[in-house]
Order: sequence, then structure tokens, then C-alpha cells
Amino acid sequence: MSQTANQKAKRIPLGKDASTKRRLSKTRRHFRLRKKVSGTPERPRLVVNRSSRHIHVQLVD
Repeated sequence: MSQTANQKAKRIPLGKDASTKRRLSKTRRHFRLRKKVSGTPERPRLVVNRSSRHIHVQLVD
């Protein structure tokens, strides 16, 4: 039942691993979608940047 000092040192905080995975998933979704979407002067592309406080929107042709 006892653990050695090496086993305790190898643990990673749960939040750090989860946030890394979430950020990686977001990046993959972004590139997958970006391959399919392109803006034209007739129909510009909508870019949305989201933070904890604000939402910023841009139209890009």
C-alpha cells in the first residue's frame, strides 16, 4: 500500500492535463473547419474570438 517518492513525483495535476487536452481539441477543430471555409467579397467569412469577458467578431473576405 505504501508508495515510493518517485511514484508521487510523477503525478500530474488534473486541471493542467484537462486544459491542455481541451486546447488541443479546439485547435484541431479550428483547422479542420478552416480547410472547408473561405471568404469571398460576396460572402465574407465570419471570425469569432471568445474570451472570458468579451466576444470579438470580424468579417474577412
